[in-house]
Parts: sequence; C-alpha cells; structure tokens
Amino acid sequence: MELLIGLFILYVILKVFFSVSSFVFKIIFSLIGVVLFFMALPILIGLFFPVLFVIFIVIVLGKAIF
Repeated sequence: MELLIGLFILYVILKVFFSVSSFVFKIIFSLIGVVLFFMALPILIGLFFPVLFVIFIVIVLGKAIF
C-alpha cells in the first residue's frame, strides 16, 4: 500500500515537474525568439531604410520635376 502511495506521489511530482518545465521551456523559447527578433531588427531596418530612402527621394524628385 505504501509503495502504491509512494509511486502515486512520485507520478504526481513528475507530472507537475514536466508540465512546469514545458511551461518554462515555452517561456524561455519565446524570450529567445523576442531577443533574436530585436537583434534582427536593426539588420532589417538597415536593409529596408535605404529602400525607403530611395523611394522617398524618387517621390520628392518626381514631385519637384512634375
């Protein structure tokens, strides 16, 4: 009887531990994703800014010419 209770307690502890650890892993992975996004943001801005700048110049010159 005590063995069954011990196994049940162990099962509950492992179940709780794995649900908590999967929750923690989700948080960690989402944090890593956010960090990577913010690290990639300057690169994306660096890629898009010249394009936007060229479009802006083309629009300004187009308005100045026409």
